[in-house]
Amino acid sequence: MQALQKKLKNLINASIGASVIFVILGILLIAFPVSFIEILRWTIAVISLGAGVWIVASEFSRRYASPMFGLTTLGIILIAVGLIFAINPGATGIFAIVLGIWFIVSAVAGLRFSMALSGNSALVSAVLAILSFICGLLLIMNPWNGVVDIAILMGIIMIIYAVSCLIDTVVLKNNLKELSKAFKKYAKKIEEAEVVEKKKTTKK
Repeated sequence: MQALQKKLKNLINASIGASVIFVILGILLIAFPVSFIEILRWTIAVISLGAGVWIVASEFSRRYASPMFGLTTLGIILIAVGLIFAINPGATGIFAIVLGIWFIVSAVAGLRFSMALSGNSALVSAVLAILSFICGLLLIMNPWNGVVDIAILMGIIMIIYAVSCLIDTVVLKNNLKELSKAFKKYAKKIEEAEVVEKKKTTKK
């Protein structure tokens, strides 16, 4: 039980850290939309190209390496991504899509957490998860045009998402014992199901 609570506390601390980072990034995007997007674009381009070249070079330097297998494909994809970001400024729109997917996945996880809670805590957690889901959809659909509009939209939504995550984290922290019991109960059901399955396999 204590080990599970410790893991949940680590998860909560990580969520708080991520929320703070999102707030900072959101403010930078709103204050310096063009400059920040350009810096981010070239950072991704350089990292992707560097990692891709390093992976491909490492694979080909091996004596029995095959260009059709191993990590060569990943390296080529990274090089392609790096070139796309370096050559095409419009690739910055990918940021919005990636963030949108992230927010939606996070929202689904938040809804699952809310099901383990009860009362007002469950309601608050569910509402925040729905808000994150809507933010994700807005980023993916991207009804705005232009780099500046996209950057400002991303900044605003990132701040909204970060604030909702912080509130959700406080709710989870206040219900830590209740969550631990729910996870323990769920883990016990899985173990019981595995035991039953093993017995069936043994009989066969």
